[in-house]
Amino acid sequence: MKIVITFFFLICCTVTFPSLGQYYATDFGQNRIQYKNFDWVYYSTNHFDVFYYAEGGKYAKEAIDFLEDEFKRLTDVLGYAPYSKTKIIIYNSVTDLQQSNIGIDDAVFTIGGEMSFSKLQIEMAHPGVAHQFKEQLVYKLSKVLINDMLFGGNFREVIQSSYLLKLPDWFIEGAARYLAFGWDVTMDDFMRDYLTSKRAKKAEKKIEGEQAGLLGQAIWNYIAIQYGNSNISNILNLTRIMHKEDVSISNALGVGYKQFSGNWRAFYLKGGKEISEGYVSIDDQKMIAKMKNEAVHLNNVAVSESGRYIAYSENTQGKVILYLYDNTTGTQKRIMMNGYKVDEDQVDREMPLIDFAGDDFLGVIYFQRGSLYLVTINIETGVRSEKPLTRFNQINSFSLNQNGRLAIISGDLDGKTDLFLVSVLRNSLRRITSDIFDDIDPTFVPGTAAIVFSSNRTSDSLSIANTSIKNLSADFNLFMFDLDTSETKFLRITHTNTRDTKPMVKNEYEMFFLSDQRGINNVFKYSFKSGTQTQVTNFNSSVKNFDLHFNENGMVFIALNGGIDEIFYYRNIDLESPKFAPQTPRKNYNQAKFMAKVLNLREIERLKNDAAAQKNNIETEVISSKNEPYTEGQKDSLDQTKIVIDPEDFVFNERVTSDQGDQIDTENYKFGINQGKKKSNSALQIDSFFNNYARLENENQIYGPIQYNPKFSSNNLIFSPGIDALRGFGFLVETQISDMLGNHVLTAGGFVSSSLKQGDLFAEYKYLKYWLDFKVKLIRKSLYFENDEEDFLRQSYKLNGVVIGAALPLTNRFRIELDPFVQQTNFRNLQYQTVNANTTVPFAEDEQVLFTGFKARGVYDNILERSFNVLQGTRALIEFGYNQSFSQEKSFNLFRIDVRHYQKIHNELTFATRLYFGKSFGQHPQKFLLGGVPNWFLAQTETHSVSDPLNVNNETNNTNLLFTEFVTNMRGYNYNEKFGTATVLLNMELRWPVFQYFSRYSIKSSFLRNFMLIAFGDIGSVWDGKAPFTRENSTKFVQYAEAPFTASIANYESPWLSSYGLGMRMALLGYYLKLDYAVPVQDFTRQSSRFTVSIGLDF
Repeated sequence: MKIVITFFFLICCTVTFPSLGQYYATDFGQNRIQYKNFDWVYYSTNHFDVFYYAEGGKYAKEAIDFLEDEFKRLTDVLGYAPYSKTKIIIYNSVTDLQQSNIGIDDAVFTIGGEMSFSKLQIEMAHPGVAHQFKEQLVYKLSKVLINDMLFGGNFREVIQSSYLLKLPDWFIEGAARYLAFGWDVTMDDFMRDYLTSKRAKKAEKKIEGEQAGLLGQAIWNYIAIQYGNSNISNILNLTRIMHKEDVSISNALGVGYKQFSGNWRAFYLKGGKEISEGYVSIDDQKMIAKMKNEAVHLNNVAVSESGRYIAYSENTQGKVILYLYDNTTGTQKRIMMNGYKVDEDQVDREMPLIDFAGDDFLGVIYFQRGSLYLVTINIETGVRSEKPLTRFNQINSFSLNQNGRLAIISGDLDGKTDLFLVSVLRNSLRRITSDIFDDIDPTFVPGTAAIVFSSNRTSDSLSIANTSIKNLSADFNLFMFDLDTSETKFLRITHTNTRDTKPMVKNEYEMFFLSDQRGINNVFKYSFKSGTQTQVTNFNSSVKNFDLHFNENGMVFIALNGGIDEIFYYRNIDLESPKFAPQTPRKNYNQAKFMAKVLNLREIERLKNDAAAQKNNIETEVISSKNEPYTEGQKDSLDQTKIVIDPEDFVFNERVTSDQGDQIDTENYKFGINQGKKKSNSALQIDSFFNNYARLENENQIYGPIQYNPKFSSNNLIFSPGIDALRGFGFLVETQISDMLGNHVLTAGGFVSSSLKQGDLFAEYKYLKYWLDFKVKLIRKSLYFENDEEDFLRQSYKLNGVVIGAALPLTNRFRIELDPFVQQTNFRNLQYQTVNANTTVPFAEDEQVLFTGFKARGVYDNILERSFNVLQGTRALIEFGYNQSFSQEKSFNLFRIDVRHYQKIHNELTFATRLYFGKSFGQHPQKFLLGGVPNWFLAQTETHSVSDPLNVNNETNNTNLLFTEFVTNMRGYNYNEKFGTATVLLNMELRWPVFQYFSRYSIKSSFLRNFMLIAFGDIGSVWDGKAPFTRENSTKFVQYAEAPFTASIANYESPWLSSYGLGMRMALLGYYLKLDYAVPVQDFTRQSSRFTVSIGLDF
């Protein structure tokens, strides 16, 4: 019956408060260290505030120059413009971005209770290459605009969208990727690989992570090609209204979602079949390493001159491991480990960079504590030589000469990606290029003083005028430059409209490089003698990175295979025979768009010239015939102009109707595609509403630089039920506001009991700008007891305090905290007879006690949250608290240790352990109360006849209640089952998220995704004096007295409480519900089993 009442109570709460859930506060958490001091300023335009620091002003100006035009394009495609400016925060490098405080307290997974507010804010690092900077700007701007479109608006819409709008991972991420990258080679490779695997069944509903973004990019690309760009905005607007992406797609496109899903699959499968005969699959037998999971990225490979050694690196969310593979033995060893895990958005996947100098030395460039370093490693001896490269913001690629004494570097210095010649042994640097163009992948030509590199420059001159970033090409060609010459020209080697990168020079006659000339990145050979190039590999998956040694024509490379990146080594690969491969459909489509755009520009130019000529003719005719009468029927002298093709919104396979005036073909009419009469007397397209609206805006003006001043905005609002062991049912309320950079954070909230007579309040300000973090916190805790049966008991206990603390993060995982405080307890006996001076009852008197002291703690946390309530890693806390009272001899100290470890067994199956130890000592030590579980519905509390720490009566001032600590989880027992001044508790749980464990894909249902079974065991003890391991604390003495004899008989009694059992966890109606069936064991005797219902997360 109790269980039924509990479930009914939960359902009633959920119906009344639809946004409720669980709030989970913790003393743990990871850190972000500020190695640099950032002095922020910004430029302001009509649509953006662009923030930067130091030499980042160049990045800010480039972003403004590029984004104003892109903003018009994006708002036109999306059919949405935001109400306020978008804030763009640009860091000079990824390692600087890792020092940001933005989002440091954001929850990774939630199921309800927390409402986060969508912000028009972009935080990004300059990637070190200008064309990638452009792509990242568009990608992040697209994503924030779509999120604001779907989840922003007024307060009611925010609440409604956050609760009702649950979209699959591919939807928003894919749309942003499409708008930024279009149909690019990465997505094309992924789709060919993905759709030929078993994972493709119902892919769009189950796929998650980075692969979801690539799949979504492909789906939106298909929509744009087959149905036109206008339907992108139609689908997004319908999704906001209907809250279902599949229904929105069906309604916008006029086709059932099942048919639509089959159509886009067929579209990409057909493209794969068209090129299958001209390409070959990669040989799985030649694989030497692969990604362990999706979080691991294989980014760089290098092979030594003789081919004996292969070096490659793994980057797991910023934690880097460098391996050396021995080709002669087939073994590998780890030679370097660096970095630590951070948010995926804050990872430079290209790091570390590696290159061999001959067979003896390996060069590595990596970030450490905010700065760049070049280290050379002697392969045989392991001796390392380190050189700081602190002048660079970022380094994109480098190459060592044969003896390892010189390095040619592509790096970002003063906001430009240029080439630099660096001495490895001395502190000397020579700048080779200095312009806006991206010069990457430099390499030495053996036996000469020349270098070859890849660049998107349009001229072969060393000294050219800078152009605008928006005019930078995404196409890269190869160039050569002689370091010993005084000439100011490069030798241009390739002339293609593709990406020619990663040159590998064999000798002064031959060179190999990567190119996507046919649509898939493969290796090409270039002959310096004849000036010709030929394709020499034809793999059906793009070669992402590669290296060659010419001792036996060995090639090591990274490529996508079976859904993951793998490293392959081909010995004696044929690099001489030409390969003839067909162009991919992607390449054909992009070429058609390019040609349409060229023809369009030519047509516009012709029309302008014709219009100018016609204007001159008209003026001449007017002058010569101004006195001539007008003849009716005279024809206009202006020619009819042609319609100009819009390559961005061109629809393939659209039916061409006959010229029948305004007649509409009702049999083949397509909604969302312009089918009406086309005007034949205008050279301009009919602009959209947003383009017309943009013309009404004032001309874009740039203001700045302006000094950054903190302005606060709300981050979230938490409203969650809670059950306190002393005060019963209540609500946790919390809100947080911060400045844009997260340097100033203000959090306020508390717990309010259902009676509204007691609760907790707090307000905390954190200043996080520098390495040392500071905080000020105000706290108030109140307890109120009333009991008419206990002689009209009325007692009030209050604790008011202020904490001024500091925290020093030593690594991203470990920090030291010191929190000095002043606090005061206040006891008031409100029993009505206390005002009677003649009463003979010894009522407890009112009392105030002032405390001062501090808490010092060390916190370690390397936790990775794989999903809701599924953790992996270790977190630990050690704390000492000193509480000195100025009266009443109530001083006490507190020492506690809390260690938790979450061990992955297989997939999400986890073995979780927690060891807790606490001890209070001093003049007036406090009590630990062992037993029960947090947030326990229908909780029961044990009462004791002697020295009960929870005893409240008219004659007693029990201010200790303000400091009492309930030690949980001790399942199967009441609160306060045992108490003492010291405690130890061990919890063990085997956590099995059943459906996540068996599913290979993301689970959409919140109930199934969070459903978990557990097996647990708890054992703990509390004591006064000596530990329970001693005989004195394990013996109970019973006194017997019968004249004339007395006796004291010792009976052994176990001081330990223990229990074991099974549990169930589930997300039900917005709550995380915990059901536990426990069998307690006390004094080696099994007690009656108990069933408990509680809410909230596990430890």
